[in-house]
Amino acid sequence: MSFSNDEKLEIAKTFCLATIVNGYRFAQNIGNEKEYATAQGINAAHSVKRTFGNDKEYALRYILMIGTSLGVPHPKEVKGKKFEAECDPENCGYYCTARINGVTNFCPDFCESFMKSYCNEFGISVKIEPPKNGKKGKIEYKIG
Repeated sequence: MSFSNDEKLEIAKTFCLATIVNGYRFAQNIGNEKEYATAQGINAAHSVKRTFGNDKEYALRYILMIGTSLGVPHPKEVKGKKFEAECDPENCGYYCTARINGVTNFCPDFCESFMKSYCNEFGISVKIEPPKNGKKGKIEYKIG
């Protein structure tokens, strides 16, 4: 059986999303979901630091690139070193995977804990307004 490169990437994306979401479910079952998400953010930051150093802008662009590849809405640069993204559950790979797998409270709990811990490691400020009552949320990042 052979797969195209696009099919291989989609398989890898689906596997990564399911692994992250189901790891969260396991942590949720024992009451450690926030710790799991925070640890994932810190581990990701340490991997980036070991490989690429402490460059804040690169660290933010790197994690956003990974998010985009996993189907997370990509932010737009609005002013120099400020980025904003719309938090739209219906167009988010994490949210859709969590919903399919029956994992509750994944979004925004995982995203908020993960991104805050990752960004704190680099001194990047992040503000998250989760979606509410059918309205989309917003995520803001500032490097500075």
